[in-house]
Amino acid sequence: MIKKYFGGSIVFALVAIALSGGIGFVYGGITTALQYMFAAFLLGVLETCVSFDNAIVNATVLKDMDDKWKHRFLTWGMAIAVFGMRLVFPIAIVSVATGAHAVINWGAVSAVFNGAAWVELVKGTALYMALFEPQAYQAAISSAHTQIMAFGGVFLLMVFLKFFIDAEKEHHWIGFIEKHFVTIGKIESIQAAASIITLLAITPFMHEPQQFFTAGLLGIVAYILVDGIGAFLGDDGAAAKTGLGAFIYLEVVDASFSFDGVIAAFAITNNFLIIALGLGIGAMFVRSLTLYMVDKEALDELAYLEHGAFYAIGLLVVVMFLSAAGVELGELVTAGGSLAIIVIAAAHSWMVRDKV
Repeated sequence: MIKKYFGGSIVFALVAIALSGGIGFVYGGITTALQYMFAAFLLGVLETCVSFDNAIVNATVLKDMDDKWKHRFLTWGMAIAVFGMRLVFPIAIVSVATGAHAVINWGAVSAVFNGAAWVELVKGTALYMALFEPQAYQAAISSAHTQIMAFGGVFLLMVFLKFFIDAEKEHHWIGFIEKHFVTIGKIESIQAAASIITLLAITPFMHEPQQFFTAGLLGIVAYILVDGIGAFLGDDGAAAKTGLGAFIYLEVVDASFSFDGVIAAFAITNNFLIIALGLGIGAMFVRSLTLYMVDKEALDELAYLEHGAFYAIGLLVVVMFLSAAGVELGELVTAGGSLAIIVIAAAHSWMVRDKV
């Protein structure tokens, strides 16, 4: 079982840790190599723990997805998750935050053809900053912190509300809370309205209220567009056949889950490559957990596991909003809290599995 579902992730983790050691040795010898190897390992563990609810959400969608698109998500989707969100996304953030070019300094192209060094092509870009100016890179990422937390937090708030505020939802874990959600779920577009009200209520407490509010609104718009694309494709049965809408939805949800991990990673190391490798390890194990839960039908066996995952998403939303307000609870608190909720949900599901 371990080899089938987690073998690839273990191999990837070992390779990533070894590469981290090699990078560390180049930067500063054996001591730095050991530090980078431990940092990659720790980032992988934290990302896996924090993203456990992400794996469950993925499994809820994948279990009904067309086999072709399920395979595509577990292959193409993982490439996007590992290399896109953990490698390209941080570069894109710095590029936007600083106004620098992302990978190529287009102003230096003509100079290069006139005999200047090829390094001029990347000098001054976000990529150059990430590789050779880690302190400046970290500062640039931090400058966009509020917007990232607002966008990701509000998008995940919409995911949370869409699950609980549903007029057709029949099964409840914490009934005295969830039954009231079902009642108001009959109101059209109540999830978006609730998110906007929440955004209006908390914006005054943020360090950068204007940026927070604007990014939060974009998070709501992004969710509505993604959800709308899925509904559009489903009108003629295309979603059921191809799973394209579900694929897009899962990719955006994964991106939202990744926001806090990318930012929090700088508490462990400011080396861009080590962050990408460490978070990539976590992404691979999330894939393995997702596949395991789908194949073993864990969501059918453990009736409240899905509920626990969405409550954990609610906790992550709170953590992201607090972070935007300057209150940092830390990755360990977030991971521990999320895991505790999911473990309690799984244990309760196991206790009442014959009664639900």
